[in-house]
Amino acid sequence: MKKIFVLLFFVFIANNILSLEKDNLIKKGLELSFNFQIQESEKIYNKIIEDYPNDPEGYLYMSQNYLWTYLGNKDAGDYDVFF
Repeated sequence: MKKIFVLLFFVFIANNILSLEKDNLIKKGLELSFNFQIQESEKIYNKIIEDYPNDPEGYLYMSQNYLWTYLGNKDAGDYDVFF
């Protein structure tokens, strides 16, 4: 019984550490997006998508970049990429 608790504790700690890494990447990507460094933030969001393909956050923030790009130039091609 004691071994199960120890195992669950380490699983919980490992999960929190991995979550912190993703949160730090998201914060850095958002900072770059808000400074209109779209290409650099896309690299970060692509890394999030590669590392965590089942989490929607990478896709969400990537689509926000596409929205900012469309709103900046009103190009029909950027509108299609956004959708």
